[in-house]
Amino acid sequence: MFSSCYSSIRPSIGPLAIRPSCAFLRETVAGRAGGIFTATIMKIIPALNLTQTGYFNKKINRDGPIPPHRPALGPCWIWIGARNDFGYGIFAIFSRLFYAHRVAYTLSKGAISEDKPCILHHCDNTSCVNPSHLFCGTQFDNNIDRTIKGRGKTPLGEKHGKSKLTDVMVRDIRISNANGESRKSLATRMGCSKNAINYVLNWDTWRHVV
Repeated sequence: MFSSCYSSIRPSIGPLAIRPSCAFLRETVAGRAGGIFTATIMKIIPALNLTQTGYFNKKINRDGPIPPHRPALGPCWIWIGARNDFGYGIFAIFSRLFYAHRVAYTLSKGAISEDKPCILHHCDNTSCVNPSHLFCGTQFDNNIDRTIKGRGKTPLGEKHGKSKLTDVMVRDIRISNANGESRKSLATRMGCSKNAINYVLNWDTWRHVV
């Protein structure tokens, strides 16, 4: 359970005073209900009050999987709120958005070092916010880690954070359509648009699923 304050935060003017350089980035975020929006993701984490900390804790499932390559780490704490394309959690503070794993690290261990401003995962699970699974690194460390773990490119298919379909569903769509089920019926059954069904059946998308 995270507490609401951390002692090493720098003094700031107002609730969210940030340095002008390298303080934010723009990216696409997928909401819990499948909504998609482009947002500014802030990098420097402000102090959270009790209400914000309580809400943050409610967005965590502490019974996540144990990393098979490092079982000694224990279970991941999975972020169940909004996520970006790569599975990283997004959390709002003072109406601005932050990476959930960076918030978790800051709440647990204090302000993030300027020398090592990136927060990486020992567990290789981007949705994890367990502080014991997180560590600081440089941008170079982050680039190497991202390349090794295959996160340098937008993920395909069911690994994509905005996907409503899975590999199994895509195969079902193609087989069912070949057996006579209409595209309208498939869209209703799969909970997606008819256009999405058309893209699947025309092999415009999900080409890697055969």
